[in-house]
Amino acid sequence: MASHLQTWENYRKFADERGWLVTTILRKFTKLEGKRVLDYGCGDGATARWLLKMGAIVTAVDANSEVKQNFQNTEITFLDSRDEGVLCANHEFDIVILQDVLEHLTKPEATIRKIRSSLKPSSLIYISTPNRLSPLNAFSDPHWRLPFVSLFSRPLVRFWVKHIFKRDQRERSDWAALFSLRRLIKLLKMNQIEIQFMNRFASKMLFQKPEALVCDPRHFQIVGWLQRHNLEQVIHRIVNDRMGFFNNFLNPTWYLVGKVR
Repeated sequence: MASHLQTWENYRKFADERGWLVTTILRKFTKLEGKRVLDYGCGDGATARWLLKMGAIVTAVDANSEVKQNFQNTEITFLDSRDEGVLCANHEFDIVILQDVLEHLTKPEATIRKIRSSLKPSSLIYISTPNRLSPLNAFSDPHWRLPFVSLFSRPLVRFWVKHIFKRDQRERSDWAALFSLRRLIKLLKMNQIEIQFMNRFASKMLFQKPEALVCDPRHFQIVGWLQRHNLEQVIHRIVNDRMGFFNNFLNPTWYLVGKVR
């Protein structure tokens, strides 16, 4: 199986582990029981089901209406993100999940603005998204395992992936266009959202539960090599939760929780 296809297969296979990671991080900030949670871009629904298991009242949103069947016989409400009224004034949430979603939004500024309007004061927003400027992503992007794609705008991503390398022939509008940290922070500040990185915690989980963070087969090999050579502590010292060189230019994926002011 081609490397990028195995990565996608692993992404589906390890969805439950990623859902565990999301709920574990959020529980460091708040109790989930009784909280109204919006899982925006829910995919197959593993994270939504974890949230439900933790006692949350969950609304799952996705552009793929076929995933609705995954929530049958559950208390999870499913909404199609293509509906104009999916985020409206009478939807007030305590927590919003944007797990590997931000880079796929065709109008991220407008979507974040709508999401912000549906959040209560002091609500939380969980975000995980890959870093456009990370050398690891520039060498081999996290979606198609191609060079330079992480640096491209969405039209160039489509041209490079679909027509040059022919890695993905689907008709789609959500080609992944990665964010820089500067753009991400600007977007969140515009919506009065203060962030706290959770990268150090994620780096610890990388060696305890790698399936919660890693999908690329080569990355599993790297994690194994680091463990065999007792280099976990080196990684923990490098990874940090500060604005600075590491998070701007090295960190391949940010894990963060924002709080609405």
